[in-house]
Amino acid sequence: MVLPFAIAASSVVAAFAYLTSPTEQDRAVCELPTPRSTLPVLKNTLDLAVRQRARIYDWILEQCREHGGRPWRVRVLGRPPAVVLSSPEAMEDVLKTQFDVFIKGSAVATISHDLLGDGIFMVDGSKWRHQRKAASHFFSVNMIKDAMEHVVRDHSALLSAKLKAFADNGETLNIKRVLDVFTMDVFTKIGFGVELRGLQTGGNCDFMEAFERASRRVMARFQQPMCMWKLARWLNVGSERQMAEDMKLINGVVYDVIHRSLEDRHSRACSRRKDLISLFLEKANDHAEMTPTMLRDMSMVFIFAGRDSTSLTMTWFIIEMNRHPEALARVRRELIDKLPRLGLDDVETPSMEDIDQLVYLEAAIRECIRLNPVAPAMQRTAAHDTTLYNGTFIKAGTRVILPHYAMGHLETVWGPDAEEFKPERWIDVDTGKLLHVSPFKFTAFLAGPRMCLGMRFALAEMKITLATILSKFDIQTVKNPQDFTYVPSVTLQVKGPVDVTITRA
Repeated sequence: MVLPFAIAASSVVAAFAYLTSPTEQDRAVCELPTPRSTLPVLKNTLDLAVRQRARIYDWILEQCREHGGRPWRVRVLGRPPAVVLSSPEAMEDVLKTQFDVFIKGSAVATISHDLLGDGIFMVDGSKWRHQRKAASHFFSVNMIKDAMEHVVRDHSALLSAKLKAFADNGETLNIKRVLDVFTMDVFTKIGFGVELRGLQTGGNCDFMEAFERASRRVMARFQQPMCMWKLARWLNVGSERQMAEDMKLINGVVYDVIHRSLEDRHSRACSRRKDLISLFLEKANDHAEMTPTMLRDMSMVFIFAGRDSTSLTMTWFIIEMNRHPEALARVRRELIDKLPRLGLDDVETPSMEDIDQLVYLEAAIRECIRLNPVAPAMQRTAAHDTTLYNGTFIKAGTRVILPHYAMGHLETVWGPDAEEFKPERWIDVDTGKLLHVSPFKFTAFLAGPRMCLGMRFALAEMKITLATILSKFDIQTVKNPQDFTYVPSVTLQVKGPVDVTITRA
């Protein structure tokens, strides 16, 4: 009995020593400051996994402020050290200048694989270039114009009709879920040629809930030692068991969308429609057959991005309009002055030419995204030894954290009024036109070679949709808009439902 016990005890001690011993990466960045809450052995493991878990992005913001926007480091047991960067100069260095050095890396891919597989967000090198090339053809100027005129406007009219019914009946509704379904309908139609009709039938809510839970679980994995969540997944217990169940539901829906898209493609005698599936199949490498799993991974990422980027932003936008009625009044005044017909017809929607006139609306949307970025933070890993823009030496394998949420709130980036909701900051006082802001400062759509391909698409969709509904309806949150906050996730999800009342404007 003594020998097995001794072996077990020795193994535990050895594992603990391995997890807590400084690595080459640790020693290289040991001069960088750490949070005051850093512990001698556990480092910041409890901060990320327990104490600050529910408000992780605000905690990162507080640390960035405390360190004056300069690099600082954070450490979790069993993971390489992470250097947190929060200046435009650092963003340009990592996302552009040293793009080939700072890659997604295997850790990000492992943590996110169940949900996003080998989709474009998770891969590097040739896999990334192949998917990027195919997707770039999809987000062409002509495609965006066609999609807005024939899909987004039609679905915005359906959304308007749904809100009218609630206004007439005096019922409350969860606008967050309605916008989730709306954007899912829009993107599956545009991206895959598949009409889900969730807005009319009230369907796909189970999918939305499963997707949100899975996204939160992926974020929780980032906040834990690798061994903890991997053990839970192997044992199939707790949140990892729920994750497995959610992925069955999610994959079922995604594979169904792919199947229906392929059926539609094969059934058409003249298949000129260039949806994502068609482009991925056409751009497939000659030496690599496009498997169902590859199609699933590629499709999942675009459903994820196409749904969340617009749905979440529009939900936060409605919350911000409730928090700042003076901004809503200016949005409405612009709509009345520039597009008066929108408020006179229940189903009237603006064209692409119309929304070009809505400068203040776009400024308000950009301001909402600045303070509530869809992707609140991201991680890169150094592929080899390098030196940052400020002289900080980084060993291969060291992680860097790019905290978009923190950057949007930092006075060192946006000035003393950084915490104010101020759409006017985006408008040139002399010309009345939108100002160009460096993507290394306004990082919500990324920058450099990985800059978001769907940025113009997302902004156009949101402008058409919000102009349609805000010209016709007053949307008031049931609870105090100041009480809304986020729940930690891969995306900046609003915590809980967003119940609203709808009245005619």
